[in-house]
Amino acid sequence: MQRWRPLLLLALILLVAAAYAAWQSPFFAVEEVWVEGWVQVSPEAVAQAAGVAKGTPLWRISAREVAARVWELPLVEKVEVHKEWPNRLLIRIRERRPVAVVVTPHGLYGVDAAGRILEEGLALTGDLPVITGDTAAYEVRGHVTGVGASRAVEVARELARHPEIPASEIHIVADDTLVLYLADGTPVILGTASEPDRQMQVLGGLWESLQREGKAVDYINVSDPSMPVAKPRYEVPPPPEPPDPETIRGG
Repeated sequence: MQRWRPLLLLALILLVAAAYAAWQSPFFAVEEVWVEGWVQVSPEAVAQAAGVAKGTPLWRISAREVAARVWELPLVEKVEVHKEWPNRLLIRIRERRPVAVVVTPHGLYGVDAAGRILEEGLALTGDLPVITGDTAAYEVRGHVTGVGASRAVEVARELARHPEIPASEIHIVADDTLVLYLADGTPVILGTASEPDRQMQVLGGLWESLQREGKAVDYINVSDPSMPVAKPRYEVPPPPEPPDPETIRGG
């Protein structure tokens, strides 16, 4: 047995040397950080947040630490990090999507369905409804505060599921009740918006019916979704033209 010890020792030394060589080998050094799932966040921003320099040995990278750094980006909701041997790091993200823009005296804020502030200074473009009547100041990665603002976000979340509703603005009234304004200016009374899913479902069906029938309304009230009200808009007919004196003949 003793005669095999030198050979075993030599084999162990060679194994350690091979492992060290592989550890340091450029063959296993990161040449590419590949990002998938991005729409709003640029892949360059994700790669920068990951903090993995080109040439870093793939062995040394902690996927958990990389994911934690990328998750700090405000628009990133979920991160998966995979090592693709021999030299590529794959980062797959799922983004948070804004459902509305909160307009306050302190600025504009993009907000997601959970009420999380995604970014500040979001331009009023696209199809997102705006939430008005909120006076709070927010920070990125914070959340909306106040009963009215929270309910407005819930309404915006449901509106994202009902593209048939041409929503323009969700206004928070002083008593924290809500009024939804459609693109043509029609106000929709939501009350406390305690059932936003049912209210938007009822509103969507009612609005499509009104459009098919070509009916205009002064307002819609779905504060109680079991008893929706749509007040028709009555056109006042113009006064009749006075008769032409020349056509009036005496008796």
